[in-house]
Amino acid sequence: MSEPSEMNFEKMRKMSGVEFEGTTDPTVAEQWLERMERVFDQLECTNADKFKYVISLLQKDTYDWWVGVPNAKAKPPVLTWDDFVKSFRAKYVPPVYCDAKKKEFLNLRQGMAILQLEDFSKLISAALTWERIDKEEASRRENRFRKGNSDYGGPSKKGKFDYSKIESTHKSLHHKQNKSNFSTASTPSYGQGKTHTPTCVQCGKNHYGACRRASGACFNCGSMDHKVKDCPNPNPLSYTHT
Repeated sequence: MSEPSEMNFEKMRKMSGVEFEGTTDPTVAEQWLERMERVFDQLECTNADKFKYVISLLQKDTYDWWVGVPNAKAKPPVLTWDDFVKSFRAKYVPPVYCDAKKKEFLNLRQGMAILQLEDFSKLISAALTWERIDKEEASRRENRFRKGNSDYGGPSKKGKFDYSKIESTHKSLHHKQNKSNFSTASTPSYGQGKTHTPTCVQCGKNHYGACRRASGACFNCGSMDHKVKDCPNPNPLSYTHT
């Protein structure tokens, strides 16, 4: 039966635990180390197991470098996983590379902050523009309203429309129209001894007085209770309807 450590070693290989032979590219070295850290975390390895497994993955120039590190081959081991990470970064991920990456990160954050500030400024500018457009449109609507109603008194001194003048004008026009209808429909015209029956402006017929067709009254007697066919009055009132 395999020991737990041996089983984890096989799992590490299956989970893309790859060997490292050395590189001159700090990015490649850093990515390999980060990859192995993820694999070890998934296997829930202890720091002792991490140290043992990672040493087994070093090949060629990288292994030659490691055995030259003080106490690297001490028995029992005196170095730890943290010691390996520190030594590996010092060899393959130099400080100048770390400084460049840090500067790049800071520039990226600064650029994002500037971009956010620019977007915020654009948003504020757009909001102010829409506010100005709304005010201009409201002003144009008010001017059209004032101009279109200037003949009816226009706005009062308080900025509200004076409806009393419209009502007064409406009453005056209504009074003139009623007076005209009355004189035309109910007043007979006389000319040189001959009577002329006026033409009703409502029904177009010639008769005196109010229009019975318009009011729905009986043509015979003028009653509102019945129609002419049901009229009980044999003697109709004087009403000409031609």
